Amino acid sequence: MKTKIIVSTIGILALIAIGSYFFHSSSKTATSNPNAAPMQVISVDQVAQSPESFKGQIAVSGTVTRIDKPDIAFTLGYSDACVRMPIVYNGKSPKVGSNVVIYGQITSAGSGKYIFSGQEVRQDAQ
Repeated sequence: MKTKIIVSTIGILALIAIGSYFFHSSSKTATSNPNAAPMQVISVDQVAQSPESFKGQIAVSGTVTRIDKPDIAFTLGYSDACVRMPIVYNGKSPKVGSNVVIYGQITSAGSGKYIFSGQEVRQDAQ
């Protein structure tokens, strides 16, 4: 039992470390260029179905379903489905249940798992 807890904790910390690395290594945010065309917002269920097909900066909408580590990581999902996506974001965590659009990029965590490294979170105007 203790071994499972330790292994799970190490896994979560590794995912956070990987996401933080990619977050800090990205050079520009999705909204840093005021002359850039507006980015299409993609729902979290579309991204979760085939995360490997999304390259570069994207905007993802969904509902915050859980705060994993305050001001570091949270989980984005769809309130009426079992779709979940881990988010690494170094900033103030949005409240659970809030609808947000997060700007960033998908990064591989290995073993077919992906993390979304967010640079900016906005409340969704739904």
